[in-house]
Amino acid sequence: AVALLLYEPTSVAAIYLLVLLMWSVQQFSSPAASSSLPAILPSHRYSSGASLIDVTSLLSQLIGMVIFAPIVLKVFGPEPIYAVTAILYFVAAYFVLTISNMTDPKVKWRELQQDLQQPGLFEALSAGWKMLRSDHVAFQAMVQYTLLSTATAILVVLVPQYTEEVVETSAENLVFIFSPAAAGLFIGLWLAPVMGKIVGNPAAARIGFALFVVSIAGFAFSGFVGEAIERNGFVPLEETAEFFRVSIPVVVTMLLAVPAGIGAGIVGIAAKATLLEQAPAEGRGRIFSTQNWAAGVLSVIPIFVAGLISEVVDIRFAIFLLAFSLAAVAIYARFGMTRLDRAA
Repeated sequence: AVALLLYEPTSVAAIYLLVLLMWSVQQFSSPAASSSLPAILPSHRYSSGASLIDVTSLLSQLIGMVIFAPIVLKVFGPEPIYAVTAILYFVAAYFVLTISNMTDPKVKWRELQQDLQQPGLFEALSAGWKMLRSDHVAFQAMVQYTLLSTATAILVVLVPQYTEEVVETSAENLVFIFSPAAAGLFIGLWLAPVMGKIVGNPAAARIGFALFVVSIAGFAFSGFVGEAIERNGFVPLEETAEFFRVSIPVVVTMLLAVPAGIGAGIVGIAAKATLLEQAPAEGRGRIFSTQNWAAGVLSVIPIFVAGLISEVVDIRFAIFLLAFSLAAVAIYARFGMTRLDRAA
């Protein structure tokens, strides 16, 4: 799919087809990679293994998108990037093929016992949902992970307007203002396995989600906090703002970005480890496919709604409404939804 970019698609239809192809591949590769982790790691290392994968992914994106891509684009143009990336995918595929025993032995045994009759399309798509709904702990993890993905996408829509209206600086500076979230994310990826060992992965996911929601709600009040500090004075923040030559609301926003990143990192790892722990061996692929679909498809409508709301009401209220909605959905999923009976 990446190599096809070398043909320089100039029409919108061709670009859409390539993007569709890439995301279709991702719908297979992402659940497969997640569900294969238990085949090569013991259960007590699920969270640390998932954390290592996420850290590697973040570092690769940092090296590729932030460092090398801009340099290569300016010096050589886009074609070398397409060619090198395609080659790297082939190399990665070779390394994956050299890993033996990627299928859990329990799955192999059950495949020998089951009928050769294949389920229909609807049954295959609904199997992951039924498995999740019959396991309360796994369902909570899926809801938290999906809400995290949805909230992140919504924040991408709201943050430029927030930067201009609340922080009162150009939207071009939002990368600098929210860069502490990346540091918090790395801290969260480190903390998640530690918390999983101490309190268990389901509890760690709940703690991380609560921290993320509280931080998002804090963004709604950062402007008020900044104004109060400017009126009454608070030496540490005033000195920090003076040192970096930014306003106090900018400093408050940067400080709030750290716990938001920590919470996101903890949820991403702890929720995934919980799904691996709770899911039956033969159902992991379907469960992660369901989660992947939910995080992608179900996020579309809330993103559009959030964009419309931000045009009608104050951006601070829109962000507070986002935090309130996240908490409300998570609480309802935990206490309000009726649990389905576990399938035989």
